[in-house]
Amino acid sequence: LKGSLAFVPWILQQSYFEGGLDDGKIVMHRGSGAVVFSDASGFTALTERLAVKSNGAELLSQCLTAFFTPLINLINAYRGDVIKFSGDALTIYFPAVEDAPPTRTRAQ
Repeated sequence: LKGSLAFVPWILQQSYFEGGLDDGKIVMHRGSGAVVFSDASGFTALTERLAVKSNGAELLSQCLTAFFTPLINLINAYRGDVIKFSGDALTIYFPAVEDAPPTRTRAQ
């Protein structure tokens, strides 16, 4: 289970550990943030070139791993959450966070 947590959105992990994933229940998240759609340029042309090679599927898998691993590490470093994979595309959610330390106000 631990190894597959990287592929499960944080929102679902949180619901699971809080006991909120009952059969038939829809998990909803409400909050401020940003949704980003990312698509790899040239992926279709790459798959067409690799399709004619005997080891094309293996090479494509290596390319996707080399592309997605650092990208997902970067997304996680900025508290992002991969919501969906679609071939060479990702849908990512970045929750709004307050990184600045609270400012002190002087008593008057």
